[in-house]
Amino acid sequence: YAPGGAGTLPGFEQARLWWYQWFQTLDAGAGAVARDPIGFARLQWDTWSPAGWYEVAEFAATAEAFAEPDFVPTTLHYYRVRWGASPRDPGYDQLEEKLAQVTDLSVPTLLIHGGSDSCIAPEQTEGLAGLFGAGYRRVVVPGAGHFVPREAPGTVADLILDQLRSG
Repeated sequence: YAPGGAGTLPGFEQARLWWYQWFQTLDAGAGAVARDPIGFARLQWDTWSPAGWYEVAEFAATAEAFAEPDFVPTTLHYYRVRWGASPRDPGYDQLEEKLAQVTDLSVPTLLIHGGSDSCIAPEQTEGLAGLFGAGYRRVVVPGAGHFVPREAPGTVADLILDQLRSG
């Protein structure tokens, strides 16, 4: 969660993990993603979580979506706008202004983070309780990486049910 929707420059270690975001802001990087979106996605799947979290056939089935015509432009647009390499759509200015006013979330919040996430380091979600006005619970799932619902579905389901029951 980023108060006011402001994406701030991360520290060096998190920046190293987010290499792919800045790679896409470069015209040459965007071109490389456009030429091989499946290879680009496969690299992320292979590095964001511990080995063995998915089957090769599962990736192949999912990769069909990466070949859809909207996949590359949508993906590139998100990261290029996020880091200032492309202009924001002025049609969203009103929503951006509204988002900028939000400093904390006023709903009970459960954050589930993979203890072996090598895309967003677990320490990035430490110490955020003050940003959540109606209760905040952070659970780090040992051994899970970036795709916690896929890697530990039973644990995630139990945590969500506990959250709903306590609400």
